[in-house]
Amino acid sequence: MKRVFNFYLLVGALIWSVCACTDDDYDGGNDQPSVSDTKLWPYDEGLNMDIAPGDDFYSYVTAGRTDNWENFPFDHADDIGEAAEDAINNDFSNPYISAVKALTGANYNLEKEAEYLREEYDRIDALQGDDLSRELLHSASIGTSKQIGLNMYFASRKVCVYFDEISRSDVTYADYNEDILGEVVSEEEYEDLCNTALGYISSGSESKPSRVIKDEILGDITLRQPVISTTRSSGLSDAHAAIVMSELGTQDLSYLAYSGGIESILTLVDQRPDDIRDILKADLLSSAVEYYEYSDNPWHILMESRVWRAHANRKFAQEQVTDAAVEYAKQMSENFRTAFSERLKNLDWMSPTTKTRAEAKLQAMHFFFGRVNGSYDDFIPQLDTDYTSIQQMQKDLEEKTTKMFLSTLGQELSDDVMMWAVILNGNNLFANNAFYNPISNAMFLLPCNILKPMTDITRSDAYNYAVLGATTIGHEMCHGFDASGSKYNELGDLEDWWTLSDKLLFKEKQSQMTTIFENYTLAGYSFDGAEKLTENMADFGGICVGLTALINLRQSQGYNEAGISESLRRYFISYAIAWNTKYDAATQCQFTEGDPHSPNVLRTNSNVNQLDEWYDIFDIQWGDRLYLTPEQRVSLW
Repeated sequence: MKRVFNFYLLVGALIWSVCACTDDDYDGGNDQPSVSDTKLWPYDEGLNMDIAPGDDFYSYVTAGRTDNWENFPFDHADDIGEAAEDAINNDFSNPYISAVKALTGANYNLEKEAEYLREEYDRIDALQGDDLSRELLHSASIGTSKQIGLNMYFASRKVCVYFDEISRSDVTYADYNEDILGEVVSEEEYEDLCNTALGYISSGSESKPSRVIKDEILGDITLRQPVISTTRSSGLSDAHAAIVMSELGTQDLSYLAYSGGIESILTLVDQRPDDIRDILKADLLSSAVEYYEYSDNPWHILMESRVWRAHANRKFAQEQVTDAAVEYAKQMSENFRTAFSERLKNLDWMSPTTKTRAEAKLQAMHFFFGRVNGSYDDFIPQLDTDYTSIQQMQKDLEEKTTKMFLSTLGQELSDDVMMWAVILNGNNLFANNAFYNPISNAMFLLPCNILKPMTDITRSDAYNYAVLGATTIGHEMCHGFDASGSKYNELGDLEDWWTLSDKLLFKEKQSQMTTIFENYTLAGYSFDGAEKLTENMADFGGICVGLTALINLRQSQGYNEAGISESLRRYFISYAIAWNTKYDAATQCQFTEGDPHSPNVLRTNSNVNQLDEWYDIFDIQWGDRLYLTPEQRVSLW
């Protein structure tokens, strides 16, 4: 018996040995991960097992979760930003806060403000010829209202200049007649100025004026239409080019975007100087009124200052964002670039010609991450000591900032200065936000994206690749190829780089996605698929690219099929957690009326149910509410 026992022990050992070797060499049929995810994964607790994932995946993941901050990544990231903003704004040791406080609240001097306003008004009213053109170019606007102004964006890491819309605050003369406007103009004069300004704005709707200036001589002038980069300066006449070069302090206009629009505007100055003066005066007056309205609230004035915003945002980013998180986000972005490239190569509906151009755009795309460091110090304008009005102080700082920044025209810029310029152009780093800019072909991740819980390097990569990756990195990357971004090439110029057949197929896919979203109803609401198309395309592209990026990562880490399948399960769960919000479906729908984004419920359910992997992992079957036949599922990226 002993010999028989030893024989069976030997056979059993041999069988175990063969199986162990097979696990290393072949994954088929093995339902156990070969590599374990050792990072935190607390999210299986809280799944609502009373809801079938195929009926409502969003609620299956989120309905059982508490108010624990880690269950609401986007909401909590916004809370972090708001708390940091409040703390920085109450730092009374900051000289800029002290300077604003010295000119507002109990110290606000209406007589001095009106005196400064009269001087500026008279100065603008006296401008003639090239001086008027330079004023328009310089756009040293007082306050938040923009004139036809300089804004800075980047193509090939060089500064480009374009003109923004004429805008005017909704200010009625009667509200402020006796206080400030009455010290400068009569009600009739003010209304005439405003009517002239509004006559040059084409309103796409009552609340959203389009960026088009009207003139019966010149016709409609579209200012946001760039020319090809190789001919950016060719749209300017010699006389107008000299004015632009003088104002910008450079003889090189090769980086100047929208020169056709600039030429049209400067021609308008030549032909209608009185109208241009009226526009500038209307903007001056309407923006000055805001300083009076909030004269007892220095914090509001601080928040409307791009100089202060840049300082506060930089302080927040430096104190909160860690090197490790930035490096993690950078590596993830490159992994997403690789994954997107793979998906492009495998597309069966796009021709090789268009694929080549799409790949060129993808490889040229810039990524910027959340903060600015030491080089920012070179651009901090110094406060003077003899300000008599808040308007004077803000204009001085704006002018100094513009001059400092213009000194970088044509230079290769560091990532720090690029991010700093993005802040100065109105982007609030305290908000949990990211964006893609087609003019620069660049994606910008702001600090809250790289803070817990949006990025948590202690948690599973599956979590991060969904929460930071799919919803943010992949989303913004895909904006470069959505219905709008696809019209721009790798240099940030408008160019029709698609073949005709590919363009038609692309429109078919857009139409399919539009129809899918219009078939959804939520809390009694229906949706305009065309209105939300670009954001829906970016959402879907983000989850697709993230899927491939995570699979690539796990394969490089030695995961077998079972391990990858478990990672994808966590990825889909994390994707729903990313969109989890404290607001119910009806409130989400109210918030997104007129907004290009879909409600969070749909941003989850209508994307996961396009992916075959989701059906396999969660055993989704025909008859489940979210089930789509393979033919109904969109195959985009």
